[in-house]
Amino acid sequence: MTDRQIAYQYFLQSPGWLGLRLKCFERDGHRCQGCGTNERLQAHHRFYRQRWEDTELDDLVTLCKGCHEALHQNPRQFSNFVGRLKRYENRAVREKRKRKAKYYRKWLKAQRLKARRHKWSF
Repeated sequence: MTDRQIAYQYFLQSPGWLGLRLKCFERDGHRCQGCGTNERLQAHHRFYRQRWEDTELDDLVTLCKGCHEALHQNPRQFSNFVGRLKRYENRAVREKRKRKAKYYRKWLKAQRLKARRHKWSF
């Protein structure tokens, strides 16, 4: 194994990764997004960020061991599955935008209240 592979194995044992992995499983209802089973689940990186520590929940998808191995061995065979992943990705992006918009509306409301209080204080 190379140094990078060893470092990645350590990352996979870190509390941060294990927590993110559990969140991924919970978000996906503890089901493989390929075949729907709930056995031997793994978190698949749809893509890697420059640093592993920067991995976000939206970067992951829940797959069973069989689907995960098949996806890595022959991605073309999973073209239908990849299409579902893209729809899944779009759903995740929409949900993230909704969360950001909700946060922004709350922040804006707080700023307006703060400005109103400041305007009337002497």
